[in-house]
Amino acid sequence: MIVAVTGGTGFLGRAVVQALLERGEQVRCLVRRGSSAPDGVQVVPGDLADAAALRALVAGADAVLHLAALMGSRDERALQAVNVHGTRAVLAAAKAAGVGRFVLVSSVAAGRPDHGAYSRSKADAEAVVRDGTVPWVIVRPPVLIGPGSQVERTLKNLGRLPLVPVISGGAPLRPVQVQDAARACVEAARAPDAAGIWTLAGPEDLSFLTLSRRTLQGLGSRARTVPLPGRLALLIAGVAERVLPAPPLTVEGVRAVLAGSPPGGRA
Repeated sequence: MIVAVTGGTGFLGRAVVQALLERGEQVRCLVRRGSSAPDGVQVVPGDLADAAALRALVAGADAVLHLAALMGSRDERALQAVNVHGTRAVLAAAKAAGVGRFVLVSSVAAGRPDHGAYSRSKADAEAVVRDGTVPWVIVRPPVLIGPGSQVERTLKNLGRLPLVPVISGGAPLRPVQVQDAARACVEAARAPDAAGIWTLAGPEDLSFLTLSRRTLQGLGSRARTVPLPGRLALLIAGVAERVLPAPPLTVEGVRAVLAGSPPGGRA
C-alpha cells in the first residue's frame, strides 16, 4: 500500500510516518525544500501551493493522509490559505489521481468555529473534504502529549520561572498520547470500512492545571503553578492581542482550554 503524507515532519506527522513504516507501508512525503524528512520515506520536495509536487505526491497512492496545517497564527488569510485552500488542492490532486481514501487530520477545534480564526479554518477544511467525492475520514485529535509536544515545549520555557501561571477552570481535557493518535490515523487510512468523523479522546479527564503540573514534574521543574481563572485569562489575552504582535496568550487559545475536549467517538 502506498500512502501519501503531508505534514510528515511535524510532531504528529513523524509519529504517523513511523507507524506506517512499522506496518510495512510505502510512505511518500511532501517535504518543504530545506526541511529534513523522516528516514525510510520517498520524499517529494514542495509545499501545498505546488501543484506539480502534489501530483507527484499522490500518483499511484492508495490513500492520502493530510496533516499539514498552519497553527499558532491569528492571521485569518494565512490560515485560510494553508488550512482550507491547501486542503482543497491536495484533495483535487487525490481525486485526479483516483486515490481511494482521503484522511484529513483535523482538530477538535473544528467543532467550535466561533472560537476564532484557527477553529474556523479547520471547520472550513472539513467542509471541503465532506463535500468532495473522494471517500474520506476526518480525524479530530484533542491535546496531544508526549516528548516534544506543544504543551511540553511551552512549559519547558516557563518551567525555568519560580511561579508559572496556568489557566484554571473549564471543562476537562482528554489528552491523547501522540503514538495513540498516530495509530488512529493509520487505521483511518488502512481499514477497508473506515469512514466518517473520528473524535479522539484519551482515557483520563484532566484539568489543564493538572496536565501542566504533571508535565512540569516530568520535565524536572521545581516551578509552582499559580491558578489563573478563566475570565482573567481571557481578559489578559484580549489585552495582549491588542498590544503585542505575537502574544503568549490568545483569546482563542484560552477558549480552547476552557472548552476542554469532547468525548471520543465516530460519526
